[in-house]
Amino acid sequence: MPQVITDKILIDKCQNKSMSEFNYLRGPSASRNLVDKKGTKRCSSIIEELFPEWVQPVLIPPTTPRQYLSFLQALNLRLPDELTGDWHFMMCFYCPADRPPVKIQLAGEGAAVDTIPSLGSRGIRNMADELVNQQILDNNSTPVWVANHARAIADLAMGVVGCSRQPYIVTVNEINQWLDTREQVDELVHVYLEPLRQQKEGADLALYDEWLQTIHYH
Repeated sequence: MPQVITDKILIDKCQNKSMSEFNYLRGPSASRNLVDKKGTKRCSSIIEELFPEWVQPVLIPPTTPRQYLSFLQALNLRLPDELTGDWHFMMCFYCPADRPPVKIQLAGEGAAVDTIPSLGSRGIRNMADELVNQQILDNNSTPVWVANHARAIADLAMGVVGCSRQPYIVTVNEINQWLDTREQVDELVHVYLEPLRQQKEGADLALYDEWLQTIHYH
């Protein structure tokens, strides 16, 4: 999934911010301890400085429980009591203001990645409220269906594991950064990843099984 906000934009506009504030926006080097009310306020403050001259929200197409937000976008949305997921919110939900707005690619029926045949609508939830809180949407009158973090990882795996493609963004190390406990990783494997096997066959299935054996908590 391409980053829609570059480090150069953040560097140019955040020169007076602390390194922790820059890393909070930039992503992987940020401490999870920053994801509290204070950290959220810092993020919102910097976005306000960038918006609308430098950045704009991405476009979210209409969604349903069978056509939904997933991948890194879903990993960067969380409910108030969740600490799992990824830490690239700004890069996933904002794009440069001097170009046409980026339209998010959905997962599900009719999309390039469709895990509905094996997983149905498991783990899909309405997160319109969170998108309003993050200033991506103006109101929550229409549901926005989003994969939970385990389903988002499963969708990523479906898209990149197999057919001789290397799962660089769905390694065991990445999964253990996105999830926090043994129970969460076990649920991912047994409830989300193992059922995907029924959508694969032949060499694709063999590559998937080889990858699946590497996924464990550490």
